[in-house]
Amino acid sequence: MKRTAWKCFTSYVPTSYKVLMIVGTVLCTALSVFLGSILGIMGNLIVGSLVMVMLILVDYFAFSGISVRYQKRMEMLKSSFNGNEVIRKALVVDLIAKAALSVVVYAAGIIGAGGIPDINVFLMFTSFYLLYIVVSAIFLIFTRRKGLSILVQMLFCYLASSAAGGLFFALVATQQGVERVTEKFEGGSIIASAVILALLVVLIAVGAILLYKDSYKGYLSGFSDDTDKDKKAAKAA
Repeated sequence: MKRTAWKCFTSYVPTSYKVLMIVGTVLCTALSVFLGSILGIMGNLIVGSLVMVMLILVDYFAFSGISVRYQKRMEMLKSSFNGNEVIRKALVVDLIAKAALSVVVYAAGIIGAGGIPDINVFLMFTSFYLLYIVVSAIFLIFTRRKGLSILVQMLFCYLASSAAGGLFFALVATQQGVERVTEKFEGGSIIASAVILALLVVLIAVGAILLYKDSYKGYLSGFSDDTDKDKKAAKAA
């Protein structure tokens, strides 16, 4: 039987993950529409932090700690001939599912706000929303490597949300700097916003690749003991 990426994903993740992902998506989408109808596109700034919290919470039930080095878990997968393929495909689908959820929630907020406002405002707030996703990717790399408890993860997630708010001001300052460079062009502020948006998209792609590689490398390291010889072999893998 052909092992599609979706089948590998659904066979790996537990029921708790599936339920939380569905319920979380519905609740975040409904809240995004509601806040969008009240606050306009600014509602997505609030929902963005909640989406990050939800993704961290859901991740705990399937992938948290998967990249811990030399961990002795998942023996059934490791003893299976197709175990490596299952874990690789499950990680890829997980990343795609998280990205799709984020896009759906953001789009719901735009619909609730009555459509896209001024293009420059749209690009700016979209950049801030993407900033939350970048922070989430970095945070997941750390928590998966450390295998932290859910309470500690929630604490760090709160701190990460606060950090994203602080980075927003740095983002605005950077955008203003780009505007000064492009002000001689017609629509310079839009160009500046588009440049920042494109940069964040690249950072998201880089973060996703690093998250995948770090998780899979941690999984592979579990085949070895924590010795100098095995460490060298794991690094070469």
